[in-house]
Amino acid sequence: MIAGPSKSRKTFLLTDLAISVAAGVPWLGFPTTPVPVLYVNLELQPFAFRDRRREIQAVKLSHQRALPLFSWHLRGYGVTLFTIRERLLRFCQQEGIGLIIFDPTYKLNQHGEENAAEPVGRLLNDFEQVGRQTESSVVFGHHFAKGDASAKHSIDRASGSGVWARDPDAILMVSPHQEEDCVVVEMHLRNFAPQPSFVLRWQYPCWQRAPEEDPEALKGAKANKGPAGRQSAVSPEQLAAFMGIPGLETLSKTELATLAGKVLGVTSRTIWRKFKELESE
Repeated sequence: MIAGPSKSRKTFLLTDLAISVAAGVPWLGFPTTPVPVLYVNLELQPFAFRDRRREIQAVKLSHQRALPLFSWHLRGYGVTLFTIRERLLRFCQQEGIGLIIFDPTYKLNQHGEENAAEPVGRLLNDFEQVGRQTESSVVFGHHFAKGDASAKHSIDRASGSGVWARDPDAILMVSPHQEEDCVVVEMHLRNFAPQPSFVLRWQYPCWQRAPEEDPEALKGAKANKGPAGRQSAVSPEQLAAFMGIPGLETLSKTELATLAGKVLGVTSRTIWRKFKELESE
């Protein structure tokens, strides 16, 4: 599940994922395994989806080429997963689909509202059965509840029943950052090693990593908010003492900023600022 606020460019993120997997190129810095992809588009008009796909593909790939990326444009047809299921299974088996993306999810829920555990559980169980029967991975887009996302734990920001958080094997929560046109991605993974949160910056038509930004700086949260007593600045002497710790030379700049923040009791964003200050001197 990839979830975020309404109108937060989740569809751009999902389209980028579809293109990346179909082409076998990295997505947000993560390697992908190339497989045919089916994108079930329930939100955008066909021309809008095609335009976005073409522009993202032009940025992602060094040259235009045909990709095993199929799109079903079903906005306005009033379909549910039940009504398209048999055709979906046949198509995926025929084309060897390895990834199915449903965007957005709520339009497929024929069982009822998203706040009740039983209908949500049935819908997600249906997704799981489709994945098993087609031997595909299933990704779906969901949206946040109303209100301040920073006031909740990231796994609880999705709108509706708690089943949304319990069922998926991998959850990516995309929350607004304090910086304009930036978001924080927080991952909750069942089968894989934990991944650190990171920030993305919007650079049309793709989201790009922004390692200089602090993933703790959620929009709505107070700047430099953290554990009680956390300071908001660090001296050159403190940073120099930290950099003198043996073994740090193997770490990337992002890893250094994260570790330094923890050791010195500041945010990683504060460390990045200090790095920039020292570089400009």
